[in-house]
Amino acid sequence: MLLRLVLRLPRDPVTVPVTRRTVDCALDAIGVSDECRDDVTLALTEVCSNVMRHAHESVDYTVTVTATANRCTIDVCDSGTGLPQGTVAEPPRKPESTAENGRGLGIVRAVMDAVQVVAGPSGVAIHMAKQLIFGQRGYLRRLPQQS
Repeated sequence: MLLRLVLRLPRDPVTVPVTRRTVDCALDAIGVSDECRDDVTLALTEVCSNVMRHAHESVDYTVTVTATANRCTIDVCDSGTGLPQGTVAEPPRKPESTAENGRGLGIVRAVMDAVQVVAGPSGVAIHMAKQLIFGQRGYLRRLPQQS
């Protein structure tokens, strides 16, 4: 089983909930559990919101979702002016308790199994991965297992 979804969207805040719902519906259709989908869509929402907030020079951004029988990977790429090499390679420091921002990547790292941020001169790419957990009604359970 392979599910691949590629969305190229304008950098407009209205696209964040559209992207979240699209990915949630696709994962639901193949039977991914509610809790697992919640983690994936929370991370996706945080990353897409960061594109809206920080990728000012980017006209659009791309979300690529690939799901197999046991793993989901998501790449979110913008074409903004980018960041200096190494700017966000390390996990961010814990924000001050009174700070209103700065928790997004920490949340993403908490709910996903792997997160990699690649900052270059022509934009930022965030790669995320999570082991998929299927619910009892999972449609994939009905398919014969392939070796």
